[in-house]
Amino acid sequence: MANEVVYTTLRAYNKKLFFPERHIKRLLDSAERAKIIHSESPREILKKCVSVVSENPFGNAVLRIELSATGLSVSVKKLEKFPDEIYSAGVKVSVVNYERPSPDAKLNNNFLKQIVEKKKTEGFFETLLMDRSGFVTEGASSNFFMVKNNELITPEEKILRGITRGIIIELAEEEMNVVHRRIKKEELFEADEIFITGTVKEVVPVIEVDGHKIGLGLPGNVSKLLLKKFRKFAFSF
Repeated sequence: MANEVVYTTLRAYNKKLFFPERHIKRLLDSAERAKIIHSESPREILKKCVSVVSENPFGNAVLRIELSATGLSVSVKKLEKFPDEIYSAGVKVSVVNYERPSPDAKLNNNFLKQIVEKKKTEGFFETLLMDRSGFVTEGASSNFFMVKNNELITPEEKILRGITRGIIIELAEEEMNVVHRRIKKEELFEADEIFITGTVKEVVPVIEVDGHKIGLGLPGNVSKLLLKKFRKFAFSF
């Protein structure tokens, strides 16, 4: 589609791009699904990203790559970290009935942005999406995981497979059994832990879903462990 724009957001830790090849592959896959005709190659996109990072003064930065029929755009800004209490105290989230038109492509979605902004004014850090069958799929800007009986459970269908999500799964498999399956909204209220993942968020514990306390209402041991492992991995990458 001529007016469609796909994008991806990636981190630079100490001026080193974090898994840029995975981000670029997802960007190009999204462009293919959106039927965007372009002439960009993975090599040229990576070259542009490396150049942008090397020229900016920020050690820890966030890059946004946009691709459309009119060309490629790479912007960079200094990483604005979330407050420490987001990780130490956890966050509240809400579930809404919404399915992305193309969940496996990262597209601009102004309607979803409006939903998210409304939920933020109500005090929710993130908005989880539920399909018409009552299964929670992902966050508006994150993937989500549930811990129950020492198993880590995460949806596999109708989601954008986040780069951070993939790394968290790899790290978690060293510690516990990881199950990929659909999750009903009601299951969230019985979870031992819930957390969300994303490029900038990393691993954020969820302590409440639509007024229902999760577990003890505190960040759980699994989310704490995986955040620690992820940061150690990212800064040594």
